[in-house]
Amino acid sequence: MKKKPKIYIIANNKGGITKTTTSVNLAVAFAEMFPEKKILLLDTDGQGNSSQSFGINADDLETPTMANVLTGEATLDEIIFKPDNTDLANLYLAPANIDLNFLEFDFIMGRKRLERPSLMLKEAIEKSQTDFDFIFVDTPPGFGLMATNFLTLPAKILIPFEPETFAFTGLVRLLDQIEDMQLENKELSVAGILCVKVQLRTNLHKELIEQTKMIAAKRGYRIMNTMIPSSIKFANAVAYDQVPALLGEENTTEIVQSYKRLAQELLYLEEVE
Repeated sequence: MKKKPKIYIIANNKGGITKTTTSVNLAVAFAEMFPEKKILLLDTDGQGNSSQSFGINADDLETPTMANVLTGEATLDEIIFKPDNTDLANLYLAPANIDLNFLEFDFIMGRKRLERPSLMLKEAIEKSQTDFDFIFVDTPPGFGLMATNFLTLPAKILIPFEPETFAFTGLVRLLDQIEDMQLENKELSVAGILCVKVQLRTNLHKELIEQTKMIAAKRGYRIMNTMIPSSIKFANAVAYDQVPALLGEENTTEIVQSYKRLAQELLYLEEVE
């Protein structure tokens, strides 16, 4: 009997909010902590940034990608592979590329018929014959077709949130959408809100983080103890190394250690819940 994986969805309706960075580095952290377990990084963003984090241009792949899986032209097992620029034998990648954006556009325009469109991702994971222990889902911004798909999963959502004055409306809307889906999907929950690009040396960020905590507490959600600091040096290092930060030359920096602490915090929460 195939085991049921623990699924983490990294989601926010805003772009540029470190969803990919968080997804990729959590997948790597879990793969390092549990060499005996299988970890899948599943990309549902047509920009294909998860693949790019490993130096792979998914648009150049001649093999099927997530768009083919969702249309039933391929299975998840047929598209996954191990990135060859890491020594992690237990880390797998399910790539996405621009075809995923074309699929959503054609569906919206009525050019493409999809059976059970909101359940494509859930059914693809259920049909997989690979016994994954953890799956990390990198998601696109917005409330499109893929959002309806990842919200049907039996999963925990981790919400990266940059403390900005105008960001609270988007956070509240995302929480509203999650709560609406929870009426139908009882296996969907929020792991926590993760503050990212944090600059604790500024009074503004401190005040905004306190406001975030108030919003979360009022609605019964957790703010992760771990916070991811802002770092231009980190972004440049990732772009140069073409590997996830935890595997790069700058893997001793505070921001990398923050992702390791985040992985440990998620594991702790798994144990106490």
